[in-house]
Amino acid sequence: MAEIRSLVEGFDDAGVPSKRWRELVSRKLIEIDALITPAEQMKQLLEESLDCGCLTLDSCAVVLERHENATTTDAA
Repeated sequence: MAEIRSLVEGFDDAGVPSKRWRELVSRKLIEIDALITPAEQMKQLLEESLDCGCLTLDSCAVVLERHENATTTDAA
């Protein structure tokens, strides 16, 4: 809540955002994007796995391929 309050209070009397407010929002947008991207990837993986017909996630080629790609990408 304190963070939201500091964002809202970042305007001057004319309604123009201060430099501090713009910097805070820029950092917050980066943080939010860092949360959204993995969630979108997980959603896509789960949607794709619905159509694969595998009995378990451990045997699902879609899941295994994604996991291998993510592990390779993270290690790089």
